[in-house]
Amino acid sequence: MSDDGTCHLLNCGDSRTALAAARADGTGARVALATRDHAAADELERRRLAAEGRSFGCVGGTWRVEVDSPAGLWQVAVARALGGTEWRAAGISDAADVQTLTLGPEHRLLVVASDGVWGVDDEAGPSYAERSEGSVYLAAAARASGRSAGEAAHEVVARARKYGSTDNAGCVVLYLGTL
Repeated sequence: MSDDGTCHLLNCGDSRTALAAARADGTGARVALATRDHAAADELERRRLAAEGRSFGCVGGTWRVEVDSPAGLWQVAVARALGGTEWRAAGISDAADVQTLTLGPEHRLLVVASDGVWGVDDEAGPSYAERSEGSVYLAAAARASGRSAGEAAHEVVARARKYGSTDNAGCVVLYLGTL
């Protein structure tokens, strides 16, 4: 973020960033923007892989990219990832999506979290914004009650664990502006 309010969000893989803004009626926060997950289940990613002639399929109800490696055939849930250079030959890209936006006084916080956090919300709706509301609401409530951004992030991860997340669950909350 720069002093003029410009913010660049880079996203690669199945972690997500959600930007929260104040609700017009003053009752908490809403998701103003959520980045797109680069999961093999994402239609745009499956089209990209198919156009490149890459192999993917549905295994146990989850879309996976097939990666032939010296260790055997991997079934990878992401279509993009940082690192994992051995997966490049299968079409798993390390190219990030970049979104540039201007933050205003209505923007309250950013929640950056891994798939283990977002996974518990992913049944909440078809859009990434709908899928991100639970964690954003919790972080906004923590801020409104005077808890630190670190405490808010801890609560978001604890909520994911409480609701059954078994995946890696990491979170960073960044408070923007003043209340």
